Amino acid sequence: MEIIHQHALPPSSVYRRINELVDARLLTVERTVITSDGKKFGLYRNTVTDMRAEYKSGEVELTVSLNEDVVNKLTRLWSSMRAEK
Repeated sequence: MEIIHQHALPPSSVYRRINELVDARLLTVERTVITSDGKKFGLYRNTVTDMRAEYKSGEVELTVSLNEDVVNKLTRLWSSMRAEK
């Protein structure tokens, strides 16, 4: 994985954080690739392009901008799964 090599990070920590982001639905698996030597890895896409938190009048206001490519793809996938039933 590029990020591991570029930043000399421990692979187990990177995979754990990626799984946490997937569980939190901040990342989604775009596709799974199998290399010629049989290794399998996922290509990920962010589901959020921007997130802002503001503290106003004693309350936290959160504004989230979704990655429309991912939202549209998931909507199409969900629709096609429902149509198959």
